[in-house]
Amino acid sequence: MHLRPLPDEHREQYGDVLNYAFRPEAGPDWDDNRIPDPEGHHPRGFYDAPPDTPTAALGRDDLVTVCAFYDFTARVRDEWHPLPDISAVASPPHTRRQGHIASMLDELLVELRDTGRYLSALWPFKYEFYRRFGWATAIDILPALKGEDSQPRWDIKIRG
Repeated sequence: MHLRPLPDEHREQYGDVLNYAFRPEAGPDWDDNRIPDPEGHHPRGFYDAPPDTPTAALGRDDLVTVCAFYDFTARVRDEWHPLPDISAVASPPHTRRQGHIASMLDELLVELRDTGRYLSALWPFKYEFYRRFGWATAIDILPALKGEDSQPRWDIKIRG
């Protein structure tokens, strides 16, 4: 299994996984009314295939879980730092409770760290779910600011 940037060819399946995970009562989205992703949005797929598998060789059944992150900046202790916001963590029913989310998040954190993003944020749907993976509430956030580059920025106060 490995994490990789989500190829355009898998965007429909990515959307299906997210719709089922976060809006199951809505049923399938028969219309393609998807809003274009904002700049700084990075969807990822966790695949049941070797890392060197060409994108064209990946099938629909190879996508096990999905996630994304947004590039933001936050001021922590009066210094600005990159702070990616992890979002859209989801898996279809047939891949749940097999440890895939934990493995995917581990690989995502390695990617973020290796690209200079040493802090991250995750706004959970349920705190208990992510607590199992070592996540906890550690900060309080003040309203978003706009930086000179128009990138959203937060002023963060660390608890404790």
